[in-house]
Amino acid sequence: MLRVMLLAVLVGAPVVVGPTRAADSTPPVQEQPTSQAVIRSLAPDPGSAVHLAGVALETFPDNSQRLHIRVRAEGRRGAFIYYVMADTRAGTYRAFPLNGHPFRDPAVRAYLERLKGRLQHEGGWQRYEQLLSQAPVAEDETTLVGLQRMVLPAEEPPPVCTYCPPDRLCSGNGFSRAITWDPAPVELTRTDNTLDWSRDDSPTGCKWNARQSKNCWAAYPAPLPPPFNTHWYVDSCILGPLFKDELYASGMTQAAFHNDDFGDPTRRTSVINNALTEFNGSTVIHGYQFYATGEGYTLLDATVAGAHYNNCS
Repeated sequence: MLRVMLLAVLVGAPVVVGPTRAADSTPPVQEQPTSQAVIRSLAPDPGSAVHLAGVALETFPDNSQRLHIRVRAEGRRGAFIYYVMADTRAGTYRAFPLNGHPFRDPAVRAYLERLKGRLQHEGGWQRYEQLLSQAPVAEDETTLVGLQRMVLPAEEPPPVCTYCPPDRLCSGNGFSRAITWDPAPVELTRTDNTLDWSRDDSPTGCKWNARQSKNCWAAYPAPLPPPFNTHWYVDSCILGPLFKDELYASGMTQAAFHNDDFGDPTRRTSVINNALTEFNGSTVIHGYQFYATGEGYTLLDATVAGAHYNNCS
């Protein structure tokens, strides 16, 4: 069973934070297998409170797996917090609306209780029970109030136009974050993609512009008591191609991380996460890919984050 969390947040200036062992131009330490992969769509469980744009599991010949998640956002601005559990055996997922610490939410706890046997089999339930009381309090950005406050655009003076009619000017932004969580749960890695788009005044008339930026971070160490304060490293943080056309823009951040003290110091845990942001007319798509191998990788949780503002149409 894979446990997946969806959480909407917003960040500021993109930087690479935490120990790094490779430049941005260096490929991830461990590439996902690419040949003969089988992709299986996961359907929403009847008890799911939210239906997502898409959840799929990609299985490679070596039986490793990559999880794909798509969240569709519409309207002028948006902020959401969902907790999603993907049951790969049943081929389904459940999504719960949240506001704050996910594992203290009654609906999530009840669902975990029903899956307690599987969690015990995977070694996860004991760590949940042991560390839940020690988990840090959720930051303001992980609450709905904090999200709604951060997605509001800054007040700006009316634009001065020379070549493009003022009513044609517009702008927007989308933010996507892929997060790896420890079973405690605390954040271990973050992969961010920020996409900005606008129709601006230019000597040739109205000009469509788009740009993207990245941010990658690893916990060093995880904010937990010994021996759970493991150390994570950013191996690579790369911006993918930027695509843009009138009323269209898309960007992606690809990142790789590793850990050598998750349990056995002679065994490595590797994570590759991608965060994608796409604007198409009046819709923003947040896309995420999660791939993990090595020691204890089934104990890791995945979190996805997204927020947007748009006045282009």
